Amino acid sequence: NKIKKEREEIEKLKAEYNQLVQELRQIPTYEEYKELKLKYDLLTSILDVLMIDMEKAKPYIDMMFKRIEWVKNGVKVGDKLVKF
Repeated sequence: NKIKKEREEIEKLKAEYNQLVQELRQIPTYEEYKELKLKYDLLTSILDVLMIDMEKAKPYIDMMFKRIEWVKNGVKVGDKLVKF
């Protein structure tokens, strides 16, 4: 009976050990962390440039939509409404 309890305890400890090993394998190594950090920094820089470009492009995009609206609704030229 004592041996049975000890075996059960050993099996329980083995299971806990295996679980801990699995969890530790999920933690990235320092090298993996550095690689991820470099990728993150690169993507952040690219996004910053894109945001700046979008701000520069916004007036042109707004004008394009105004012109589309004009074409859709017709443009007033002098006293006449010209539809396309």
